[in-house]
Amino acid sequence: MTDEVMLNEAIEAIRQGQRQRARDLLTRLLRSDQNNPNYWLWMSAVVDTTKERVFCLQNVLQFDPENKAAKLGLVMAGALPAQESSKTPTPLKRKWEVSLPRETAGANLKKYLSNPVVRLAGLILAVLIIGGGFFFWYTFSNRPSMVILPTPTDTPLVYPTFTATPTYIGYKEPTATSTPAVISGSPTPLWMLLEATYTPTPLYVDTPHPRSEAFRIAKQAFLEGDWERALDFFNQALEVEPQAVDIQYYIGEVYRFSGQPQRALQAYMRAMAIDGNFAPAFLGKAQANLMIDPKADVEKDLNKAINLDNALTEAYLARAQYYSNSAQEAKAQKDFQTASELAPNSPQPYLYQAQAALKNGDAQTAYEFAQKAYDLDRTMLPVYQVLGEAALLTGDYQTARQMLEMFLLYQPKEAESWLLLGRAYAGLGTSAQLYNHVKPAGTQADFEKAIEAINRAMALKSNLPGINLYRGLVYLSLGQGQNAVNEFVDAKEIESDIINAGKKSTLRFPITLGLGRALLLTERTDEAFGTLNSAAGIAEDDLQLAAVYLWRAQAAEKLNRVKEAVKDWQSLMEMPKDSIPENWFTIAAEHLKNLSTPTPTLKVTFTPVLTKELTITKTSSSTIQITKTTSIRTTPEITPTP
Repeated sequence: MTDEVMLNEAIEAIRQGQRQRARDLLTRLLRSDQNNPNYWLWMSAVVDTTKERVFCLQNVLQFDPENKAAKLGLVMAGALPAQESSKTPTPLKRKWEVSLPRETAGANLKKYLSNPVVRLAGLILAVLIIGGGFFFWYTFSNRPSMVILPTPTDTPLVYPTFTATPTYIGYKEPTATSTPAVISGSPTPLWMLLEATYTPTPLYVDTPHPRSEAFRIAKQAFLEGDWERALDFFNQALEVEPQAVDIQYYIGEVYRFSGQPQRALQAYMRAMAIDGNFAPAFLGKAQANLMIDPKADVEKDLNKAINLDNALTEAYLARAQYYSNSAQEAKAQKDFQTASELAPNSPQPYLYQAQAALKNGDAQTAYEFAQKAYDLDRTMLPVYQVLGEAALLTGDYQTARQMLEMFLLYQPKEAESWLLLGRAYAGLGTSAQLYNHVKPAGTQADFEKAIEAINRAMALKSNLPGINLYRGLVYLSLGQGQNAVNEFVDAKEIESDIINAGKKSTLRFPITLGLGRALLLTERTDEAFGTLNSAAGIAEDDLQLAAVYLWRAQAAEKLNRVKEAVKDWQSLMEMPKDSIPENWFTIAAEHLKNLSTPTPTLKVTFTPVLTKELTITKTSSSTIQITKTTSIRTTPEITPTP
């Protein structure tokens, strides 16, 4: 079936009210071409939620920026201001005339239209008329007896270099009782929430259970992420077929995805008791144990799962992650490669490799793998989080903002991602920017939005590592010195508790340096100098040591300790060129130049001058003797010297 025929069938299905069939057909079309605005436009008519509709229509505008139907739909959904999509309506041709003289009618009409209230009312009326038309189209398009909007016309496509708007086909809003799934610390993969997905990720076991309607309902609830409902119906199905190993396994999966690893472990063990050769049960057992203890030794169970089924892609990925976390990179890469070969069109191997690269501090590699995962499947929600974090750490703040905002639209309770978004708005990505923050090049920093996002993170998880540090750095950028001091003091207390507990602190240096900078901003220069001296004692690399020189030299200058300032500036100039930001050398050179510029001084020289004095001596009451003497006196002569 050609794409054109499939699209026509999808449109006909919409006319007949067969929304599920239309959605399935449009999903298949989008698998083959994710950049077609017509597919996205029609998909917006059959999705279930406003969020889905907004994403579909945003994708239309990504590839067809002038699409009027998409703009109007976004206005109706509240995702686009009316003025951005509205144009002055064409005046209606009236079938009646007012019996007034031509000039008078024109003058009165002009006067009438000059009233701003009338113009505003007219604009609102026009928007309501257009919006009402769209509303009736969308409402009645799902009824077979109603007329459907004609097929969208083809328009020239605009292919952006990077598409940031994902589409979540078939996404279901979580119920109030459902809990976001957790897989090794990551949120639920979006494919588990979909009725249809780009990536063919079938359930590992899909054994028919014709006797049990409960199993069919449970499986659908499972795919939608409705864990409570899925558990209820899986238990009902188990009463009908108590020896069904796949039902026990899926009960374990429900518990694992809903954050109950102990119960999940029990269900997997029951599945293994029913069938000791059921590979997924060993995989689930390993994953549940890792949730209980991230350092658990699960290699034996993962090996068992792979030995029982050497085509179980998830087992290779789980073992690769285990090896990566255990610093066995060679083994991890081998398993990642095997998983990629087993599922060449799956984004999961790339996603997991991106996550592993982030843990190892390789942001550039993480960015490349995450981008590949994104290109393969835009419906995997964790891809947005990983790609956003990797973009942040590589300085691509625009991409970081887009990716993280999309992720948080569906996972608004992820405190870590709110903190990452705050950093993206402030341009706080690389280490050099933590030590000497300037507005990021190529993008406009928005410090107010940064504070708002970080505050959201704080409300969700007040003890999030680094949250006070980053809020303090944003306050520094805003010039709010005392607020910055308060944040760094709180951050220092948290780090002290970590150190006292015998754990390694990774933020001790940037917190100490930040406190020194904040004290300097509040004119507490003596305290700042002492704090920066403390930072020098805990610097671990050339970049950190150079940051100390950068700020301590400025504090020394304010204290008029010129020799110490010169020494720090010279030390900064001698740092390795490839490890220090270039502008730091420029700053140091400028300060050294100013400190060594000659200033006028006074030089005192003494020049002998011959003078004559008269000495009057009284020798007696009647005689006065006048004596003339000559003497040499030196007089100072002041001359400026360079």
